[in-house]
Amino acid sequence: MTTIAQALKIGKNRLNDCGHQNAKSEAEWLLAEALGLSRSELLLTTSESVPNLANRRFEQMIERRCRHE
Repeated sequence: MTTIAQALKIGKNRLNDCGHQNAKSEAEWLLAEALGLSRSELLLTTSESVPNLANRRFEQMIERRCRHE
């Protein structure tokens, strides 16, 4: 399973590739939403695993953001 830290890195890199200037904070907000956490809670639990369903949702959110939806 992917950790929160790993998912954030992947999401940030993908958003950077799509030209988003605030990729790090956008990835944090999107992953927090996918996990049902506040951004603060997310940043305090970066070594925790991301459940598969939440990870898929996060990936979909990243792709939608890249399409500027």
